[in-house]
Amino acid sequence: MQSAEQNPYDRKTIDVNPTGHSLNEDLGDGWKVTGVDANLVTQVTKSFSFTEDDNDVIVTFDAMDNSLNRTKKVQSEKFTIDKTVPVINVAFREDDDTDMYYNQNRVADITVIERNFDEKLIKAEIQNMFGAVPEYSFTEKSNTEHTAVIDFDEGDYIFDLTGADLGEHPAIVNFSGGNEKMFYVDKTAPVVEENFAEFSNSAENSFNTDKTVNITITEHNFDPELLNLKIIRKEPGEEHSAQGNQDVLAFIMDSNLEEKTGVYSFEYENGEAISKKPSDFQDLKIFVMSKKASATDIVLRDSNGQEILTNAQCMEDDSIYGMGIYNYLLKSDFFRENFQDDTDVELQLTVKNQGCRIDLGKMHIDNIAPTCVMPGNLESWHWFYGETDRTFKLSSISELVDEEQCAIYDNGQTVPFVYSSEEGTITFTLAKGWHNVGIILDDMAGNANNIQERINLYIGYFWLWIIVALSAIVIAAAICIVIYSRNKRKQELD
Repeated sequence: MQSAEQNPYDRKTIDVNPTGHSLNEDLGDGWKVTGVDANLVTQVTKSFSFTEDDNDVIVTFDAMDNSLNRTKKVQSEKFTIDKTVPVINVAFREDDDTDMYYNQNRVADITVIERNFDEKLIKAEIQNMFGAVPEYSFTEKSNTEHTAVIDFDEGDYIFDLTGADLGEHPAIVNFSGGNEKMFYVDKTAPVVEENFAEFSNSAENSFNTDKTVNITITEHNFDPELLNLKIIRKEPGEEHSAQGNQDVLAFIMDSNLEEKTGVYSFEYENGEAISKKPSDFQDLKIFVMSKKASATDIVLRDSNGQEILTNAQCMEDDSIYGMGIYNYLLKSDFFRENFQDDTDVELQLTVKNQGCRIDLGKMHIDNIAPTCVMPGNLESWHWFYGETDRTFKLSSISELVDEEQCAIYDNGQTVPFVYSSEEGTITFTLAKGWHNVGIILDDMAGNANNIQERINLYIGYFWLWIIVALSAIVIAAAICIVIYSRNKRKQELD
């Protein structure tokens, strides 16, 4: 007989006649004759195979001979067959997953599907860099389902979950809900302290000395890019606006100095523009907050005040009453399509709104290769008399060049040179011998000028010896001609 969770069965009996059977004869229900003595059966055998998932299996059997002598019952140890991999579902409840920051608790529902569940084998790895680690426990919903709830209060979390069953099968873990393994729960508003009260007096807030604004922000998850502090002054002689001097806020989103994104994709940390080809610009996301239904333009403005309208794509957000929130996308295609001709210009990316102007950053667009003035004597087949090294200078280089990308080649090998950005020159030296000189000038935007190679330059006395040898040959030939002429004339006289 067999007791089990899935496949139990009652006592089964088989009668075996002591005679009339042969070795290996099938007796039915899996039993075989495995021992005989003369014509008597002395041993029967059955193999029990367990191939399906089952729990708490116990096999019990006994035997009795023809004299009614019965053995004691033999019983197996309780065992389990489990070939099914456990499944763990980790589902975070619905919240705003725009980024990894949350202003309320996050709740994760854990569901384990497994017949042979053991809570000790489910491992939640939770690190909180800024607070307590939440506790949790499992509740049995059925023989195959157990659940738990993890409530993440304020903190900076790194989270993962693994598990196994009693059969040591690693669990399949399914995460859902967004930002499951790293996130920040921040329910505390920033604290801002300032000294604006010092900027009020009876003289219409006018002061005859320097004034200093002190702003202190207390915030665990502080991000300077979210500060968005803008100070706008009025032009001298203009009247103050009753609403203040600024009704618009704008900045470039996703700006990261290390990854060179946003404003740092076209501007250095010190505010200087990065020289770039039109094809090298990235898409730019520009956030603008202004009065509702106020006209806003994204333009490129040159040093003369001339403006190029970008026609950046715009999506409007009406979530704040009385305010317009505009998300602009300035595609990189704009630069490729509008600066195809020879261009070397510095432009200011600007947001304009009802008389206000916010400059977001400087751009340097350059698709013109650098030029220079070559030394007059650096020509093919030129002979430089003497055995001393010769120094050559490229002058009047038209723009800053990238020293690491520029190259001077002598007979196919690079040679050292000295670049002076102040003087706009490159100087290099050639030693005695034959030279084939190639020059590459590469500017900061990556525009390259491959100057035509100068071939067969020579420094030394090689050509002098050629001239001397030719002169000697000519003199010898002249002497031979004179001697020959004299001898011939003498023969004619004789």
